[in-house]
Amino acid sequence: MSYTKKFDTNNFWKVPIYLPYLQNPLSPESINECENTIGFKLPDSLISLLNKQNGGYVNCLGDSCLDVLSGIGSKYPNIADQTLEMRSNNKDFDSAKLVALDGDGHYYLCLDYRSGKEPMVSWIDFECKSQNTIAKSFDKYLALSVIDEEEINDLNINKLYVVDLCLEEIKDKIANYIKSFTLIDQGDKDQGYKIYRIDNNDEHICWLSPNEVKKYSTGYDNEHLYLDREMQDVKVKRYPDLSNNSTIISGLGYVDAHGIIDMISNEGIDINTVFSN
Repeated sequence: MSYTKKFDTNNFWKVPIYLPYLQNPLSPESINECENTIGFKLPDSLISLLNKQNGGYVNCLGDSCLDVLSGIGSKYPNIADQTLEMRSNNKDFDSAKLVALDGDGHYYLCLDYRSGKEPMVSWIDFECKSQNTIAKSFDKYLALSVIDEEEINDLNINKLYVVDLCLEEIKDKIANYIKSFTLIDQGDKDQGYKIYRIDNNDEHICWLSPNEVKKYSTGYDNEHLYLDREMQDVKVKRYPDLSNNSTIISGLGYVDAHGIIDMISNEGIDINTVFSN
């Protein structure tokens, strides 16, 4: 069986939720303040997404070009401050009519109001002085994040393997089977969940990570600044269609990695696939 990761408003946001980027819940007052600051009305579908989660990392596929969707609030990044910063530092492309959703100071994914009150979504690279219209509306932009299984081969999407065993179990099986490989514990700070990396002669072969993870992550920040005890205990699944116990094996693009798949198959363990950006 293969799994195709579909995206909609219910699984748009990536888990764990990265708390430093999560704003306070939306209010009519905060929306009005943001819209007054940027000078434009935000699309209803964007407000709907931010009502579910007010900012953070997102699941991304295909041509959606988005890693983080800024929220509305006082934490950085937020839509209002990021937009003002973009406009202040860049006068090209009529930037006063652009609203930043994500960016790094050189390029931005923007709501583009240069053609009217209903914004398109555009990719603006101020450093290279280039621009590209991604979608004619924000709703059409969101549709770019939904793919059908027959589209998989036409897109640059990584195939991930899924094993219905817990992370520690499959890690031990691999370590015992292939003695020449080195198992590196990468901890849980980078992504918000435990990751093991498998190397062979200093070459990275693959990464192992769990499907069930904590709902909230603070990265390298002190979690006590953000989390109370109840929040620390909440668990969610990265891939809702897979079991809690599943382990995700990524990065299997190397020849050496085929031995890992063969080993798992020879153990009589089912291997499925899932697709990711």
